[in-house]
Amino acid sequence: MKWVETIVSHLIPTILVDGTPWRALWDQEQRSSFVRSCRLTFPFVGAAYIANHFLFDRAVGLEPIQYWLWFRVGMATCCLGTFLFYLSRYTQSRFYRWPAYALTFFACHSQAWVQIYYGKEAWVFFFIMVLLSCLILRFTSLQAFIWTSIVIGISTPALAASGLDTANIVSGSIVVILAGITLRGGALTDVQLFVSKQEQETAQPQLVELSAEFADRIR
Repeated sequence: MKWVETIVSHLIPTILVDGTPWRALWDQEQRSSFVRSCRLTFPFVGAAYIANHFLFDRAVGLEPIQYWLWFRVGMATCCLGTFLFYLSRYTQSRFYRWPAYALTFFACHSQAWVQIYYGKEAWVFFFIMVLLSCLILRFTSLQAFIWTSIVIGISTPALAASGLDTANIVSGSIVVILAGITLRGGALTDVQLFVSKQEQETAQPQLVELSAEFADRIR
């Protein structure tokens, strides 16, 4: 049942390194990549929140403007705190991913509440943020499915309370979940390249030894 193995490897690509001597090395590389991604992403996101206040909130006259300022500054402060966390030694802890998970979830969920207080097309940005979070957090396809389902499920009451049509919520959810699974399918390629590299490095000493033995026999 090769098709079952194909589906499983796409959903859980790390199964290719489970039980191999390279699992610890893979985890360490993923930790380094995740930390680098957070160091690059969260300062940019924090700056975007501040810029959004001056370029959007004030431009369209959102009221009460001080509440929007507090919201933008609060989110930017959370981004700064998370960025500082990923500069610290705590990135070596077992739960190093959780601050990024918490901040990203809060950012997505708060965008659903923006729909209540602003309306119009704000709900579109909620679904965009959920999709982008799958890329930022470097999920596998299965993790992307679970993450998008949880975030959308928890945020749906806020979207519904804003008067958003059920059809828009359902269609947006389906598109984001399927897109998240598809986009994070690249995680399988990353694992395959890693395994191929390790196999080549493992085989290289043997090839050198065989070449030396062959040269000796020719002499």
